Amino acid sequence: MNEKWLKEDGRKEWVRKMNQGYHEIKEHGKRGFPFNIYPCSIPVDFTHVALHWHEEMEIIAVKKGNGRITVDTVSYPVSEGDILAVFPGQLHAISCGSGERMEYENIIFRISMLMGDNGDGCTVHFLSPLQEGQAKKPVLIQKGQPDYEVFGNVIRELDKFSQQKGNGYQLAVKGQLFLFLYYAYGRGILFAEKKPGHAREKIKGILDYIREHFGEEITIKQAAELCFYSEVQTGAGPMAEDGSLSYM
Repeated sequence: MNEKWLKEDGRKEWVRKMNQGYHEIKEHGKRGFPFNIYPCSIPVDFTHVALHWHEEMEIIAVKKGNGRITVDTVSYPVSEGDILAVFPGQLHAISCGSGERMEYENIIFRISMLMGDNGDGCTVHFLSPLQEGQAKKPVLIQKGQPDYEVFGNVIRELDKFSQQKGNGYQLAVKGQLFLFLYYAYGRGILFAEKKPGHAREKIKGILDYIREHFGEEITIKQAAELCFYSEVQTGAGPMAEDGSLSYM
């Protein structure tokens, strides 16, 4: 692992804060440049990354091994070379099965670092909807897909510029992030209504309740009442060890 990116204690502190609550509020990078790359390994660095969400965009690039990334209510098996883009506000967790291990890197940044003023066309039409949590699904990039290499090249360039940190490297990083989003839009990002998806927001409410009442018995009926669903509509199963929820 590259110690220049993140010291051991810093990486563990980041995961510890995520596991304390579902809304991660840690500041990534510097205030004037909210971007960072975290090299991680499961189970070497930690057993899993519990279910959480944050206001940053996160690109997870798998370097070695196999694992699973859960986004909202969908589980995505991933392996070496896979790339998954998680958009602001999306609930997600990272884990490995018994006997598995996975090395990956988290590329985390605030979309606001790419945004112009209110009259900027790119901001209005492409960046603001993502920042406001309107993206319905993550973007999964895998080997064999026609555009895999262009995404992979962006990851390699981000790694290179982040390691070298030459004069003005921030410009190069922003350029690569714009490219990544351009290619992601080429995939056809699906958007919800003007406000973030109601189902996701209700799940967040349930998770907050679980955190506040941890150790108490919580029934499906109680969870349903919290989000004004019937028990059948909620259909929630037990929470897994990685923090993800199972559904009927």
